[in-house]
Amino acid sequence: MEIFRKIYRILEPVVRKIQQGIAFVLLGLLYIFGFGFAWLLSWAFKREMVRRDLSGRKSYWEEARGYGPDPEKSLRQS
Repeated sequence: MEIFRKIYRILEPVVRKIQQGIAFVLLGLLYIFGFGFAWLLSWAFKREMVRRDLSGRKSYWEEARGYGPDPEKSLRQS
């Protein structure tokens, strides 16, 4: 049994490095293909999202409409 413990102590750091390398590669591939696939889907179904003109704005943020405070609803909900 002592030999198995020695082998385990020797192989443990190697296995951890291999796991880290595999995780790094898989996350990189997920990033590249995941965002690429999302871009293709948005290009296919919502083309205005891909080619949207900002018209001098610095972001794509759009203000919400129709969510103003309504005192009557507030009274009914409380």
